[in-house]
Amino acid sequence: MTRFATGYFHTAAHQRWYWQQYLGPDGDPRHPLASPGRAPDLSGLPPTLVVLADCDLLRDEGLRYARRLGAAGVRVQVHLHPGVFHGFLGCLGALPAADDALDALAHWITRTR
Repeated sequence: MTRFATGYFHTAAHQRWYWQQYLGPDGDPRHPLASPGRAPDLSGLPPTLVVLADCDLLRDEGLRYARRLGAAGVRVQVHLHPGVFHGFLGCLGALPAADDALDALAHWITRTR
């Protein structure tokens, strides 16, 4: 949250605003229904692909979630895309990394059962 808080498209200020919109005035961002990575038990979840942008303030949170999934026995794969920012998948056709990431995601979906 600190290293990529500004200058990488999605800022910490944006993230705070998104949480306020999502949770409302009384919501708790630590609640497992708001933050699944905080659930006490992640076992029994389906195979999971965690797609992460390297220059994203949520990158480390995504990596922690993936580690917890794996520790809970969930089949998990992480695709960490170097040099890109949060929301890079929205740049299909303009950012080659987005095209590559979507192709990899589609491949993962079609071969994971």
